[in-house]
Amino acid sequence: FVCDTSFTRSGRMLSLRLLLVFAFCLSVVVAYEDYDYFTHANRWTGTICAMGEDKLPANVWNFTVHGLWPSRKEELGPEYCNLTYPFDMAEIKDLLPQMNTIWPSIYGSAEEFYAHEWDTHGTCALDILPTEHSYFAQALKIAQKFQLEHILREHKIVPSEYEPYDYYDVENAIQGAMGAKVSFICKVIEGKPYLHEARVCLNKSFQVIDCPDPQSCYGYVYLPPVTC
Repeated sequence: FVCDTSFTRSGRMLSLRLLLVFAFCLSVVVAYEDYDYFTHANRWTGTICAMGEDKLPANVWNFTVHGLWPSRKEELGPEYCNLTYPFDMAEIKDLLPQMNTIWPSIYGSAEEFYAHEWDTHGTCALDILPTEHSYFAQALKIAQKFQLEHILREHKIVPSEYEPYDYYDVENAIQGAMGAKVSFICKVIEGKPYLHEARVCLNKSFQVIDCPDPQSCYGYVYLPPVTC
């Protein structure tokens, strides 16, 4: 008597394939939970002009949102957590008037930029912000709440094409208002340091926390006006 094991083997292979598919789907579902806090990144738009950009959208804020990024303390990411939820511009149609000034696209089309932010970062926050609309709305809400440019103006720090500011005055103004350590990114252009980004860190309840590994600028820093 010869035992025909072909069915048993094929059954095992099918079970293994189903298990692998299940494991992959599970990884997609839980991946977006694998982060510690949010980074709310804001660009000083005048520096974009100083970097050589030809034309920005009209009426943009001096600080504009770069993104709201789920972040880990020890490493970069996560990114691209759920590609089964593609970006749809129609979902945020009611937010676009605000986004055109608070969160404009600096390079390329608005739809491409927002799709990039959603695919790369938004899909990793579905445990807290379960829809595309809630993700973009929350980023706008944070920007409107903190109004970093207004904080600087209260400390008599205003855009200037020629006069730099003591970096620590800029840092102390924003960190004093936030009550937490903020990460600052500077760009050196023609030998001069320009403020490029201020990144505020928040917990999953959107309360401000110290950025775990804040970056800093040093000495003096330029905050140019929007000239492009």
